[in-house]
Amino acid sequence: MDDLFAMDQSQWNMLIQDVADNFDEATVKRGYAYYRQGRVLHLSMSAPQHIEGVVEGNENYEVEMNLDFFTLNHCTCPVRNNCKHQFAVLLEYARLQNRSVETLVNAQQYVTGRPAPRTAASMTVDRRPKPSAAKPVVASAAELSAKGDELPRMTIEQWHEWFALCTASLQDRTRNAQYAQDSLKSIFAHKPSLSPVLEQFLQLHARLFVLQALTMPMNGSSMQHNFYMGFFTHSAASDVEKEIMGLLDERLALRDEPEQWERATGTLAFLRRNMLTQPRNQASASAFYFELWTNWLQPNMDGTELYAEELRQLAAASDTLGSELRAYPWTIARSWAWFGQENDRESRELLLAVNRSEWNPDDLFRFLREMIRNEQWDRLVEWMTWIGSGMTGFSGNAELLYSQIWDVAVRHRPDAEPLMWDALKRRLPASLDAYEDKLKAYGKLREWMDYQISQGREPLDYRVTEFADIEKNDPGLLLPFYHQAVERYVLLKNRADYKNAVKLLKRLAKLYKKLKREDRWELFLGSFLDRHSRLRALSEELRKGKLIP
Repeated sequence: MDDLFAMDQSQWNMLIQDVADNFDEATVKRGYAYYRQGRVLHLSMSAPQHIEGVVEGNENYEVEMNLDFFTLNHCTCPVRNNCKHQFAVLLEYARLQNRSVETLVNAQQYVTGRPAPRTAASMTVDRRPKPSAAKPVVASAAELSAKGDELPRMTIEQWHEWFALCTASLQDRTRNAQYAQDSLKSIFAHKPSLSPVLEQFLQLHARLFVLQALTMPMNGSSMQHNFYMGFFTHSAASDVEKEIMGLLDERLALRDEPEQWERATGTLAFLRRNMLTQPRNQASASAFYFELWTNWLQPNMDGTELYAEELRQLAAASDTLGSELRAYPWTIARSWAWFGQENDRESRELLLAVNRSEWNPDDLFRFLREMIRNEQWDRLVEWMTWIGSGMTGFSGNAELLYSQIWDVAVRHRPDAEPLMWDALKRRLPASLDAYEDKLKAYGKLREWMDYQISQGREPLDYRVTEFADIEKNDPGLLLPFYHQAVERYVLLKNRADYKNAVKLLKRLAKLYKKLKREDRWELFLGSFLDRHSRLRALSEELRKGKLIP
């Protein structure tokens, strides 16, 4: 049960009662047959009391079960809930929990004959939250198409209301990839032909609407922060997010349709609110916001007035959103707006004010990539130097990316190379891997070797090929590295380390020969043998290595 959350006795008693309350005799028999036939193809739990499964039927059906709230359970089969596929999954779950499958099969008799003890928190099914009984208004195809003809004159808010009408008949469907596909198909079936820019905005907002439907509770509850998203829903949401990022990566010819700027600012307002209010684990909202700026807004802007206006909007959001406001994206967005106006002092002060427990280095690298895109090399060097001295260490991958961006900066500003080395040294030990790689890449072999020695590294920790460049260009650099390691191995006084010492001594012999300094080798070897003549095991290994007769 490596991937399952253990079930305690009260939860088991509750499950027995739920099975008795929700599954009729015919469903139990069919579900048991499916279980015995091995039709449960997949079962996992991404949270306590939440089960995801796949059951083979006429097709593979996806099951999502919330053991605390049976009314929220779903299956992609036509029955939807309390079906044989769900019961088969529960039997497999019981087996994996080392519980009695037969007890679940006979739950009705078990509960009737001997009532299962229930805790106060789980007494009755009807006390649990149920989806709203209100049914959505389902418009006809003709009504949807007639309404769709008004899309060019609608606001973005009205667009989303129209999307809701188009997908009303799908409201009770399980939130999975099929739901997302059918929702988009329904929306696009009723839209008119639009201009290229307007079409791009509609395509974007249709997917934003579907993503929101996937990531919000089906009953419309406002309990967004406590909402559990099952495996299949999460997978569908990820696919839609990728589609949105792909759309934002395309060119938007807003200059050809300047009348659509209202759509642009409306989209910015929509994404701003999502970013500032969505839970921390839904980071896509921030990514969409910044991609909109980078790929759709900036290429069509003249001047920086839109950044100034964004600062005003962000300041107002602090009052209008109140407790809904998330401080981290709000701070990053304000920093970005100052950055867009090339006020780097204000921008960097906000970045330094970010709570380190929430810090995401990707947000900082977004600024650096923007300078690269605009070929602002002096500005890039200034920011990279500031990061080197003012920002604390990142994770390994982030430090590597920071190092790689320095390569870009130095390629365009060769005189900035000393600043790069100074910045990387300041960031040690966080920048250790990047620093070492760069020393070799820039041909600073002596510095690289001195660093290995200062850190007490072992030559045998490396493949011989890693020293190929040094042996070719400056083999003498390896001598102190090998000598230091040989003496360390001998001091450990065990057979295995004596063997390691002999390996390195043989490499030293080859190096001295390559350097045409055989006399120095003979002098060293004689002194070495005198100092360690009493170590019989070492002498044996030296003979095996043919270093002494």
